[in-house]
Amino acid sequence: MKYWVIILSFLLSSISMAAERFNHITCEYQQIDSAWEFSAVNYNRDGLALENGQSAAIVGGWTSSRETNVGFCLAYTGTDRESAIQNTFVVFEGSEIFGVNIQDCSPVGRDIKITHTSSSLSMRGDVVEYSVDGWFDQGESKLLLKHYVPLVSENEKVTEIAAAKCAELRP
Repeated sequence: MKYWVIILSFLLSSISMAAERFNHITCEYQQIDSAWEFSAVNYNRDGLALENGQSAAIVGGWTSSRETNVGFCLAYTGTDRESAIQNTFVVFEGSEIFGVNIQDCSPVGRDIKITHTSSSLSMRGDVVEYSVDGWFDQGESKLLLKHYVPLVSENEKVTEIAAAKCAELRP
């Protein structure tokens, strides 16, 4: 399952356009014995430069071995405001999940049902929190995502600062 998230992040790190570049750090946590434990981090090394209205998925994941699988995807959409990006978060389920469209986060698979969608405008330095119920098979099933939009000064350093940022954001 983690391989799909890594592959999606890797594929999207090569997209480039002609606008301000936005990177991301997305931290994943699981609740174990009433404490939130760090699970994984996803980030974009090169950043995405999206024109106003142009979208790209930045991180996504899905389960693949259940009767009803669950998945999520987070996409950025460029805005006409400098240093602002639109976030769209989609949670879905299906009998089989094959992936997501890397432009708009629409899930691909069998018996797909969108269970949650949210959208918000984020400025650099903002942290947005998302969750996915039913993600983990053992312990508390909720996946907690803390999504950070790096400052311009951090754009070139997301690889170096990702682990420390996730430790700082841990609930």
